Amino acid sequence: MWEFFLVGCGGFAGAVARWSLATRVQRMIGESAFPAGTLIVNVLGCLAIGLAIELGERAYPGHHFRPLAVIGFLGGFTTFSAFSHETMDLFLRGKGIWAVSYLTASVALCGIGVLFGRKLVHWFAG
Repeated sequence: MWEFFLVGCGGFAGAVARWSLATRVQRMIGESAFPAGTLIVNVLGCLAIGLAIELGERAYPGHHFRPLAVIGFLGGFTTFSAFSHETMDLFLRGKGIWAVSYLTASVALCGIGVLFGRKLVHWFAG
């Protein structure tokens, strides 16, 4: 039960950090069509998950570091970091075909999911 609390606290902090950073970056560069704030959050989140997986697991084995920092905070900060870690992990384990399949399926199916969700609203809400 304690791990649920840690994930929730980390997720809250990560989501607030994502919103704050992405909003500030977007304001600094102007409200352009390019979502630079989100891109920066995703890149930083990917860097952070790489560091956390390698360093955090070594420094805090068996502790609550992973639920709080990796799953909670970084999961709330950006799920793109988890997606990128899982893709690279497949490559590093010699499962390149699975990695490419996961990458392709994730991008295609998630894009289709967003499009379909938007279409459903238009169909039912006019």
